[in-house]
Amino acid sequence: MTNNDPTPTPGPWQISESDGTNIYVQDTDSDRSGDHDIASVFDRASNQVQTANARLIATAPQLLEACKAALEEFHCDCDCSTCETCGTRYFLDDAISLAERGPRSSAQK
Repeated sequence: MTNNDPTPTPGPWQISESDGTNIYVQDTDSDRSGDHDIASVFDRASNQVQTANARLIATAPQLLEACKAALEEFHCDCDCSTCETCGTRYFLDDAISLAERGPRSSAQK
């Protein structure tokens, strides 16, 4: 990340109680000051979909760290885009970049 990019709230995060409409994902570190809500998840389709979405959001910090650790483990000297190892590295690198910087604009592609 560049120095101008905001840093996300570190994990772990957890799913908190639903208020009947939304399920909240919250920061579990009570030592940090400020609002502990990370996200409010609403889905008209079903409570199961809403819970699944909240669960995915709550695990985002661990998933990002797992992607970074996996990227460090995949080594390849060819730096191509066709072998399985390089393909995995590109996939992980793209996921990390998306999580840390957001989608690239069409000018950046």
